[in-house]
Amino acid sequence: MLNSKNLLAAMAIPVLMAASTTGAEAALITFSNTAGQTGGTFAVGSIVQIGDNSFGGTSADGRISTVAATPGPFAPVTGACGGFGCIELQTGLYSGPDTLTAANDYTYTGMGSSIRIYGTADGASGLLFSGAYDANTNIRLTFDDNCSSGNPALGCTGSLGGTLADGLLNPTLAAFLGVVPNTNGGNVTNLFFNYVGSFSGTAQTPPSGSGTSNTNSLQTNAVAPVVPEPGSMLLLGTGLLGLARAARRRIARA
Repeated sequence: MLNSKNLLAAMAIPVLMAASTTGAEAALITFSNTAGQTGGTFAVGSIVQIGDNSFGGTSADGRISTVAATPGPFAPVTGACGGFGCIELQTGLYSGPDTLTAANDYTYTGMGSSIRIYGTADGASGLLFSGAYDANTNIRLTFDDNCSSGNPALGCTGSLGGTLADGLLNPTLAAFLGVVPNTNGGNVTNLFFNYVGSFSGTAQTPPSGSGTSNTNSLQTNAVAPVVPEPGSMLLLGTGLLGLARAARRRIARA
């Protein structure tokens, strides 16, 4: 037979376990800039890249000016790229034309890709985010209609978009945003302009040229730490108190 202490412990455990599994929620982490903060060479060939994937190298890097958690705090990002942070990315190898869309759209594999954001944001400095495109999906390079309808030598515009795999936030930045460092997917979008070079490719030969990175946006999901709310803690305490009283009455009648 259970004594009073064992009975109270047995009744309290399920309540505590249930409370520990609640309170976590996903947060959307967004690194972004605006169209007025252009920077970085957008290079197209057998891979597509911004920067040279070695922070502080000779190639100009893309710019990231803000980071925010939704819901959560917001912070500016500074760094070595004209007062902003730096985004460097590299796709996997060229796959071929995108047969599901109009002409002048191309795909690259996510396998072998890399994405890094460097800068300083509210106590976090250095590598703020590292990740890659999803290796099981394609990255899509799109040239806008003005490339084919006008004179491509004058420069045309386009975008690069893909799905993120798991990533990692700087631990100090993650703490400021109120999330854990590990992230679990999202998306990356990069716009470019003043592209000069070939914009039409074949199954074997990719387009080749370069432009200027215009707008960079990286969105990924993270999990907020489990922090019981004061109201939940009060309810939990009241519930345990009620269990204790009920147990004492039951023991007293036995």
